[in-house]
Amino acid sequence: MENIATQIKDFNFIAFNYPGYGNSQGLPSEEKILKYSIEIFDKYKPQIIIGRSLGTAVASYAASKRDIEKLILITPFDSIENIAKSKYSFLPVKYILKHKFKEIDWIKKVKTHVYVILSEIENIVPKKSLKSILSNIPNLKNFYIIKNSTHGNILQNEDFVNILEKILKH
Repeated sequence: MENIATQIKDFNFIAFNYPGYGNSQGLPSEEKILKYSIEIFDKYKPQIIIGRSLGTAVASYAASKRDIEKLILITPFDSIENIAKSKYSFLPVKYILKHKFKEIDWIKKVKTHVYVILSEIENIVPKKSLKSILSNIPNLKNFYIIKNSTHGNILQNEDFVNILEKILKH
């Protein structure tokens, strides 16, 4: 997202590493990550929250707990558990998976407008998970599909930057 922030003018962006990732200390856990997202929110009081991939669950959680103007989700999912089940159906993932990130539970509580940006060639999040999350967003304002993009390269797509800027400015 750092490169995106330099391309879009008139907005200040705040990005952070989850506890246990990047330059941050400690071991990662769902509880720590969600708690930290609220601490960051309360410190900076953003009006718009953007989440990408795993960050969509964190963004949805924060937006379900605090009032904001817009929530923008880039390549969201319904839960890590459901993704794992679809990829590893032969394993009892429900019992193995420690961090479930049930975005679907939090998105239902978001009161603001939600915008979703999807990759055309989604190679990480199964269609079932995408349909599930989209059908459970109570205030879905709009969703966009970025042509010729995958889950991993969507941020490098010029159309993505243009659409994100359009959402931010309207």
